[in-house]
Amino acid sequence: MTNTQKSAIEIKKIESKVWGNEIRSFEEPKLRLSDIYGDEFFRFQFDSVLESYDVKGKKVINVGGGDGKEAEALLSAGAAKVVIVDIAHGQLKNAIIRKQKHSLTNLEMVLGDAESIPAAHKCFDLGFIFLALHHFPSHESAISEICRVSKEVLFVDIMDAPITRVLNLFGLYKEEELEIPITPNRLNVKEVKNLLDNEKIKMKIKYIFCPPYYGNNFMIYRIIKAGSKIVNSVANRNPYIAYIFGNVGIIEGRRIE
Repeated sequence: MTNTQKSAIEIKKIESKVWGNEIRSFEEPKLRLSDIYGDEFFRFQFDSVLESYDVKGKKVINVGGGDGKEAEALLSAGAAKVVIVDIAHGQLKNAIIRKQKHSLTNLEMVLGDAESIPAAHKCFDLGFIFLALHHFPSHESAISEICRVSKEVLFVDIMDAPITRVLNLFGLYKEEELEIPITPNRLNVKEVKNLLDNEKIKMKIKYIFCPPYYGNNFMIYRIIKAGSKIVNSVANRNPYIAYIFGNVGIIEGRRIE
């Protein structure tokens, strides 16, 4: 599960450069439908996480936590403390602004690499990575490291789903829409399970369908929203449909006693 399109060093340099270059106010209204859609699916994904995992009272390390959006949601859900570790200096600047504006006293930020987290063994109750693993050049190194510092883990990320592979054949969603495009390092469920098995962590996965949308067409926006709602409703009752269309996985890992 290593992204071979560019070297690991190149990918890390790109990721640290392109994210968080703009200082945000967090008060600006969302004008583009793609931004509104992104916020709606963030909430849907986060609510799906909280359906099965209670973060209340947990000390959480949020690797790749960026500008603090996920950390703020974790704190709102009752987490005792959240520490963001991110490779992008600009993202952490925005997290500092968020902390100050929203009075997030139990939020800390650390500039660091997911493959070398500056923390002691098992010092966090929960290791949380939200839509960041597909940016990491090596899943094995990042997952091994977050398992080292955490008692339990939660990953929400892009899966190598059959529907995505079909769309790739037509040239869709093959690269991240970044200033410098990168091929997403999508998760393979069997490989993730093997990695967690090696850490003596039992894995549970739930698939959800969250098709990306980058445009500003109201009709397409409504069609995608309605279609994804129908697919997720069916997927809740049919594991096969969930696997085929589940382009996002919620992976929960608990240590085997």
